Amino acid sequence: MADVIGPSSSSEVVENGEDNLWRGGGWWERVRDMCRAIRGSGLGFGVCAALALSNLDADSQGKYGVASLCGAMAGGLSRLGRCELGRVVADCGCGSHPSECTTLFNLKGLLRSFSDSSGLHVNFSKSFLVPVNVSEEKSSHLAQTFGCDVGSMPFTYLGLPLGTTKPSILDFSPLVTKIERRLSGISRFLSYQGRLILLPPTVINQIDRYQKHCLWSGGDINRKGSCLAAWDIACRTKEKGGLGIVNMKNQNVALLIKYMDKFYNHADIPWVSLTWSKLYSNNSTPPHARSPIGSFWWKDILKLMDKFLLMAKCNPCKGNSVLFWHDNWLQDTVKSSFPQLYSFTKKPKCSLWFFVDQSLDRLFHLPLSIQASNQLTDLQAVLQEGVWDPEEDDYWVYSWGSSTYNSRKAYKCLQGSYEASPLFSWLWSAGNLGKHKFFFWLLLRDRLNTRNILRWKNKFLEDYNCVICSNSVVETSFHLFFECPFSSDCWNYLSIHWNLSLQPLDMVIEARLAFGSPIFREICHSMLDHLDN
Repeated sequence: MADVIGPSSSSEVVENGEDNLWRGGGWWERVRDMCRAIRGSGLGFGVCAALALSNLDADSQGKYGVASLCGAMAGGLSRLGRCELGRVVADCGCGSHPSECTTLFNLKGLLRSFSDSSGLHVNFSKSFLVPVNVSEEKSSHLAQTFGCDVGSMPFTYLGLPLGTTKPSILDFSPLVTKIERRLSGISRFLSYQGRLILLPPTVINQIDRYQKHCLWSGGDINRKGSCLAAWDIACRTKEKGGLGIVNMKNQNVALLIKYMDKFYNHADIPWVSLTWSKLYSNNSTPPHARSPIGSFWWKDILKLMDKFLLMAKCNPCKGNSVLFWHDNWLQDTVKSSFPQLYSFTKKPKCSLWFFVDQSLDRLFHLPLSIQASNQLTDLQAVLQEGVWDPEEDDYWVYSWGSSTYNSRKAYKCLQGSYEASPLFSWLWSAGNLGKHKFFFWLLLRDRLNTRNILRWKNKFLEDYNCVICSNSVVETSFHLFFECPFSSDCWNYLSIHWNLSLQPLDMVIEARLAFGSPIFREICHSMLDHLDN
């Protein structure tokens, strides 16, 4: 998507790394490409339309006409169910000058023409205008012409705060409150399985807290001690023994690392080219080895570098984006492969580009020891085998064997791998009700609120023994559903026999093989629910 840069006096569009003025040749093609890029975004439409008309002189306006420009905008607005003015950022220089007033009315005519032709109506009364570098008098004139209010930054767009500074926790409070209200209002009417399905994949810690209350407490935030399983276990996939709830922290990181991928792979987009040229033109030290610079947004992205390096490996060409000693661009880091040589280095944070282009006296404290000298010889042989091309950018390959970034696979890498019994995957594929499968999962995890668990939670009871049998045995989930004489008789009636000397997971697997029927799983779910009732 083209990024709009610069003031209204010479607004520019950066396309494919090249700067092009709106005025002059190729203007119409740039308008068309921008309109295609902003489809589905009311804010993008407002900015695009305002800049297009503000930089179009009177002759060109007559030549292209509102109807033609409206047709170009139609592709961008075709996905909007209801077109609103959006939150138009007014930096288009419209004011009291006659030609500027004409531009202003042309913009409103454009919106109305599109409304008449497409049926997607602009609701001016629900829209507001956010002035940027515009006087109060001009802002008032613009708002009166459009029939909307004057707003200010930060404002809410698509449910999230948008402004010129980093959003504070307070700016996100309306979103968090809305989610908490919805979860607490509906969760009390749902079973555990129903609450699990409706958990929304939204933003970070406070919402995690509301999710926990939704799942375990029925939305009651004042209820204590109701959590039946650790949240990190619940966030694992069902195949790995969890409940498949999205870990929002890792999900957020996986989505943000896409920016690291675009930056380090030198994607052909304006912000990447601008960041490299303005902030990291010195190739001697890679960006992640320097003190963070740039906007608050970019500094936050750079904090994810450690996680990026866990799943990515550099294939150097130019060598300016990889640390020579510390990054994993060989089979192992150069520091760990040549430790004696590293102890003599002068530049521990230099890039590969810097190292291959410098003399030994700039790289090392001379003279070298015998061991370090031998390691230097080996290292030089490794470097001679490499193919270094100063005209080609480095590219990064990911742990899943591709140079294409995939946020879903990155999320799995961030989640880590866990050893889990195949029984967990088996139980969730049953045809029983969701609440039966959820109950079986709690049983296999030994997280049911039996009397031994209540004692562990410091819940006082007069007796912690099993109330069904008279054997004076502490009530555990294993005893209650498998060892107790009543439960044992029920299972024997169904010709299901348990080897109580095995661990619970192994015991279920052995009983399944011995039973020899594909409906063993459904029978177990139904019987456990019957025993629980």
